[in-house]
Amino acid sequence: MSIPRAWVVYPCKEDPSYSHTTVRSRLALIARISTGEIELVLPDRPDIGTILSVQIFHDPALAKPITAEVFAAERQSHGDWVINCKLQLPLSGVKLRRLLRIEPQKTLIHSP
Repeated sequence: MSIPRAWVVYPCKEDPSYSHTTVRSRLALIARISTGEIELVLPDRPDIGTILSVQIFHDPALAKPITAEVFAAERQSHGDWVINCKLQLPLSGVKLRRLLRIEPQKTLIHSP
């Protein structure tokens, strides 16, 4: 399984501090994702509270950007930042499985 990537824009238009003169966009690695949170690896640190837009690449069902709010950031030894964000609208289990390319468990019935 390849590491999912996303195009991240921050602050995004939904952020009250948005300004076209200060907006940044970066390609990010998705280090972790759940139905309610996403952890991104970025070369710089958005401020805590920043609302960012995340466009996940490899799944057409998730082509619409999702928004998330930064609640923590930790600098890594190699210089990048791990950014923890709360999704503003949680992902459904189906969308999360599709993103992670996990097929739902199928029950097989074996007859004797």
